[in-house]
Amino acid sequence: MITELSQHAADAPAVKAPEGRTETPARLPQLPDLAHFAALASRHLATCRHYNTRHAIVLLAVELPARPGNRAEGRRLQLLLDAAGARLRARLRDSDQLVQLNDMRFGVLLIDAAKADLDAVQARLHRALCGQYGIDGQLFHVFARLGAAIYPGGGSNGPELVLAANQALGRSTLDQPWGGNEGRARRD
Repeated sequence: MITELSQHAADAPAVKAPEGRTETPARLPQLPDLAHFAALASRHLATCRHYNTRHAIVLLAVELPARPGNRAEGRRLQLLLDAAGARLRARLRDSDQLVQLNDMRFGVLLIDAAKADLDAVQARLHRALCGQYGIDGQLFHVFARLGAAIYPGGGSNGPELVLAANQALGRSTLDQPWGGNEGRARRD
């Protein structure tokens, strides 16, 4: 269900390679909605159960002061999301899955999340995503909100985990960037 966007070299941002060559970074896999992300999570949960590991879902919503509306702005928006995705990918382990959802959101499937403190991962992803991006000579400032759920406490299957993470995302604000971690024991 994951499909790569077809991409022309002229449409993607150029990045300097170590030897001074210019390279075009690959775009993240894109999914059309949360249902497709839930299906991806369900497939990984089968492995999680088999190896007795704990997976987690993190949803990140990108917030811009003004959303671009015309075609040129739309291209800039995609370049911005590509750059944001590259920042996020650099802060994840190779085993973790990162996808771009078509509605200014990213989905992360943290494989074997018991090894990492979910709060620390969320803080690291938030710091990586937020900030200034220079795209085609225009400066954008990106804010982010996050929501997370961990297996098994946040849900027993992909749809339940994604729903719990989406609910936590809905509780988040720009002042309180993550709305909690569903499925974790609450400390009183």
